[in-house]
Amino acid sequence: MSDFKQYIKEILAMSIFMLQPLNEVDIAVMVEMVYLKLDDYVSHVISESKAISVMDFYQQFAQDKKEIQEENPFLISKGRLEAAKAAAQAPRYRNIQIFGFQSDLDLKLEKQFAAATFYIPEVNTYLVVFRGTDETIVGWKEDFNMSHQTQVPAQEAAREYLAKVMTEFDGQYIIAGHSKGANLAIYAASQLDKKLQDQVSAIYAYDGPGYQRDFLETEGYLAIESKIHAFQPEDAVVSQILFHTVQAKVVACRGISMMQHLLENWEIDKVSFKERESVTPGSQRLQATLGQWVDQHSAQELEAFLRCHIWYY
Repeated sequence: MSDFKQYIKEILAMSIFMLQPLNEVDIAVMVEMVYLKLDDYVSHVISESKAISVMDFYQQFAQDKKEIQEENPFLISKGRLEAAKAAAQAPRYRNIQIFGFQSDLDLKLEKQFAAATFYIPEVNTYLVVFRGTDETIVGWKEDFNMSHQTQVPAQEAAREYLAKVMTEFDGQYIIAGHSKGANLAIYAASQLDKKLQDQVSAIYAYDGPGYQRDFLETEGYLAIESKIHAFQPEDAVVSQILFHTVQAKVVACRGISMMQHLLENWEIDKVSFKERESVTPGSQRLQATLGQWVDQHSAQELEAFLRCHIWYY
């Protein structure tokens, strides 16, 4: 059993991707990095000429991390800081380039969106990462809105961002995200035209909420369904919301319930997440209950319930 910090330390012996190919844990390390406050360190411009290396980013970020952590304790957790520091020092990650960080919080639209692009020169691959829900009320509102809206603003922003990046740079792409970011990754990939979809080699979805049933039958989704690698903790909550068609790998975790939603609590076995046979009985009951609730109520009824009983202000 190990965490990201220990994994990065142990992987030093296989620091180049030719010896140990890019894997589900490597991608999760970079997914976690997008939760850090990138605004002042990573260029918003979608251009490799404006990129900064993981090592240089962390060296600048580290000078301000104490103040930033105090302001953002929900996002800037100890585990994420340790993983980022270890990655910045590791030959496997330190020269990976980051650029195109974009963030949009809109109270009126109930929209919370953030994304960044990584370029891994050793394997000539772009990794587009979508951030999950942050500490804002707006972010959580948008999550609930997925239960009754066919498209939320962050999904449209993700579609636009991914298409812009992929139009700008020709090459192989991996799309990834955690929590709502996982939902955005799959949604954005499903909206690409066929030529761009063919450039996507894989989509990594870490404990993300699902979709309404109609979306799972669309041509765009079906075209990328086989590329999805989904993961959920053994006591899953978030990924039991709404519906999926891809069987997720169940991951052994520390803690219970929502504590398992945090990637830093996922157990790592060598170069992959430690697998469990199935989610807990409690998680199974939650999935059945939520699914039944959504199926038995119209979109209008779900919206009215959320407005009256949760978002009453």
